[in-house]
Amino acid sequence: MDCELSSPPFLAEISDDEIKSHIDSNSNPEWNMTFEQFPVHTQAVERWVKFFTEASGKVFGAESRDGLYEPICCPDHPCLTSP
Repeated sequence: MDCELSSPPFLAEISDDEIKSHIDSNSNPEWNMTFEQFPVHTQAVERWVKFFTEASGKVFGAESRDGLYEPICCPDHPCLTSP
């Protein structure tokens, strides 16, 4: 698997050297961070991940997938209802 590794958003402003120094010295860093501004992983997110995983497993190819999610997600959307 070929993927790019990146730091969590709340560590983006902290250098690798600073993190390593705290690990090596076994000290607790006193970083002033506010965690409220970061999105959280909720049950709603898990439901959507499960939904799209199951739905994508039912179809293969772009033509088969086209239009699959909309009727399931938004059955009452005006563009999906017939006149």
